Amino acid sequence: MSGRVRNIDVLRGVAILAVVQLHAFSQTGAYQVLGAPAFARDLASIGWAGVDLFFVLSAYLLTGNLLRHRDAPGLALSFYKRRALRILPLYWTVLIVGSLLGIVWDLSGGIPNSFLFGNQHPLWVYLIFAQNWIGGWTETRHAMYLAPTWSLAVEEHLYLLLPLFVPRIGLRGLCALAFVWIVTAPFIRYGVASEVRPWAAYVWTIARLDAFGVGILVAVLMSRRPEFVRSLPPLPLALAAATFWALLSRVAPVPAEGPWSSAIAPTLAAAAAACALIAGLAAGGRPSAAPAGRLARGLAWCGEHCFSLYLLHLPLIAAPFLLVGAPQIAPNVADSFVGVLLVLASVGATFALAAATYRLIEKPYMDMAETLAPYRLAASAPDAPLAVGSPGFQAR
Repeated sequence: MSGRVRNIDVLRGVAILAVVQLHAFSQTGAYQVLGAPAFARDLASIGWAGVDLFFVLSAYLLTGNLLRHRDAPGLALSFYKRRALRILPLYWTVLIVGSLLGIVWDLSGGIPNSFLFGNQHPLWVYLIFAQNWIGGWTETRHAMYLAPTWSLAVEEHLYLLLPLFVPRIGLRGLCALAFVWIVTAPFIRYGVASEVRPWAAYVWTIARLDAFGVGILVAVLMSRRPEFVRSLPPLPLALAAATFWALLSRVAPVPAEGPWSSAIAPTLAAAAAACALIAGLAAGGRPSAAPAGRLARGLAWCGEHCFSLYLLHLPLIAAPFLLVGAPQIAPNVADSFVGVLLVLASVGATFALAAATYRLIEKPYMDMAETLAPYRLAASAPDAPLAVGSPGFQAR
C-alpha cells in the first residue's frame, strides 16, 4: 500500500474512531465513570466532527477520481454502478436485518417502541435516502439502529450530483462552485436552525455543502499542483487541524448554543478536515514523514473497515442496554462499571463483526466493480494509463 493510500486510510481511521468513541464512551457517560478529567471529556465530545472528515474525504476522493477519468465514455453510468456496488449491499443488509430484528423483538414481548427499533421511518424513506430530510424536518430521532444512516444519505445526494458536473464545468467552474458552497453553507445553516429546526441545520444536505466544497477544492489543487501540495510541511498543517478541532470543544452544533453555533461549528470541522487531508497528502510525498508503525497500521485497518464500523457500531453499542432493560443509551446510562463493561464488550463485538462484513459483503462487491463497471479509456487516448480501482480513490 502506498504512503498516499495509507495516509487516506489513516484519516478514515481517525474519523471512524472519533465517531465510535463519541457514541460509546462520551455520550453514555463512560468517560465520567472512568474518571476522565473534564478537559479530556470536552475533547472527546467533538467526535461528531469525524462525520465532517468523512464528507471532506469523500468529496476529495470521488472528485479526484472523476477528474482522472473525465474523458472516459459512459463515465456517469460507471460511477453510479460503482457507488451502488460499494454502498448498497451492506446498506441493504443492515436494513433487512434491522427490520427483522425489530419484528422479532416486538413478537417476543420486548419493550414496545424501544429506542433501538422503535419509531422507524417507513422502509421507502431509507431506500431513497430521504431519512436526513424527514428526520431534520420533524426533529424526531428515529430508530437508533438506523440512526447513523443520515450521513450516508447526505453523501448519496453528493454521489448523484458529482458525475453530472465534475467532467463538464472545468476546473475553474469547480472551484467557483466549491467556493460558493463554502461561503453560503454557514448562512444556510443559520437560517435553517432559526426558521426550521436546529437538527435540520445539522443533517440536511444543503446545510453541509461546505465540507463537500472543501474536498472538491483539495481535489482540484491536487489535479493542478500535486507537487506543490506534496512540498508543503505536514507538521504545521496537522497542528492547524488539531487547533480547529480543539476549538470545536467550545463551539458545537447543539440547540442550546443557538443558531450561530449551528452555523459556525461544521465550518470549523471542515477546515480541520482540510488541514488534516492536505497534511496527509503532503506526508505521502515524504516517505520518512508518512505514518508508520502499529498505530498507523491500526488506524489504516479502521479506515479500511470504516463503512462497516460506521453502520454497525451504534446498533451493537445500544443493544446490550436494551437487553438489560435500560430506557435509553444516553445520557448517563453507563453510570457504573457494569455499564462500562457492557460498552467495552459491544465495541469489541463491533470490530469483530465489521471485519466479517467487510470480508464477506463489502470486499467481494468492490472487486466485482472492476468487472461490471470499469472506467473505460477514451477512444482518442488508447495508450493512456488506465488507473481504475485505485484503493486511494475508493470513498467509504
